[in-house]
Amino acid sequence: MAISIEAAELLDLFKWSEDKTDVTELLPGIRDEIADVMIYCLSLCNQLHLDGSALVEAKLAKNKLKYPVERYKGRWR
Repeated sequence: MAISIEAAELLDLFKWSEDKTDVTELLPGIRDEIADVMIYCLSLCNQLHLDGSALVEAKLAKNKLKYPVERYKGRWR
């Protein structure tokens, strides 16, 4: 639940920003909220005896297979 709450607080920073491209003024809050999300995610990994770095590497490998660069590069919009 805490991860979800902190992620919502991160999202909330963007909800009321008028200029969606310039986040300079939001950076202090963004940094804090990203850190909060990461703290809770790492805490969950510790509780479950999971290696967070290994989880990220495994997911990136899955994404690389699912979304090959030559097929998806430049399609982010």
